[in-house]
Formats: sequence, structure tokens, C-alpha cells
Amino acid sequence: MVLIDCPPGNEALQSAAITAARWALVPSKADEGTARGLTEIARRLDQVIDVNPDLDLLGVVLFDVENQATNVRENARRMIAEVIGTRAAIFDAVIRHSSSVAQQARGRGLLVHELDEAARRQPEWWQIRRGVVAAGELVTRTAASVADDLHALTTQLVTRLNDRENQEASA
Repeated sequence: MVLIDCPPGNEALQSAAITAARWALVPSKADEGTARGLTEIARRLDQVIDVNPDLDLLGVVLFDVENQATNVRENARRMIAEVIGTRAAIFDAVIRHSSSVAQQARGRGLLVHELDEAARRQPEWWQIRRGVVAAGELVTRTAASVADDLHALTTQLVTRLNDRENQEASA
């Protein structure tokens, strides 16, 4: 499996990626631009379907959503379902918002699960306070939660991919 993360606004890169892809996984924020962005992605998918008739939408995943924002999450799911025509394509897993995790992962050149491992290896606050160890540059412990979110998404993604491929094989 190869995942290609195409930035928004780069239509040429997005079109090239989906022309070569079997499945499309669309990340979506829970904001006012989501409907417009999903409509644009649908347009790009439609544009390449003649070149790549095997292309299909694997699903949409919500990301960058505050963990406690349940109403925002539900409203976003409803809006996404309206745009794409089904709620079944929306993954249950949601990737929470954490600026500190994003900044530290990029700044250190680490994946989120690697950042989580670094956080687990760092000294406890009381060790630093007592002078047992030097503080150094601490890693946010929120990395564990974001890593858990990404793990849940990966599990659901692989399950959905297997289910879809098994359906195709038996058809």
C-alpha cells in the first residue's frame, strides 16, 4: 500500500496521484470550507475516471478536530454525508487537533508514533523538579493520543480496504 499525501491547492499533483491510484482516502476538516473542498475533490475524481476506471473512494476521514467538540464532529459528518451522498464512506476514527504534536513532529522530523516514543522515554516532571535529571527539551505527551487516533484510523482503513477487495474478488 502506498499513501500519497497531496496538499490542497495543487491540482496537478492531486490529479496525477488519483490517476495512478486504486483508492482515494480524503481527509476533511470540520469547517466551512469542507463542502467546497469535497466538491472539488469529487470533480477531480470525475475528471480522471475515464483514464482510471478502477478508481474508487475508500472514504473520508475527519482530522484536526478538537477532542471535546462532539457537536462540531456530528455536524461535519452530516455535511460530508450530504456532499458525498452517504454516511457509510465516513471513517469512525477522527484525528484530533494538536498544534504542539504537529509542530514537534515536523520540527524533529518524526512521525507521530515516534514522537510518542520520545515522550515516553523522557523523564517525569518530578524527576526534573527534584533535580534528579535535567529537563532538556520536553516532548508533548499529547502525542500518545494523536498516535492512538492514527492507529485507529489505520486499523479501520485496512479493514475497509480488505472488505472492499474481498467484495470485488467475489463479484
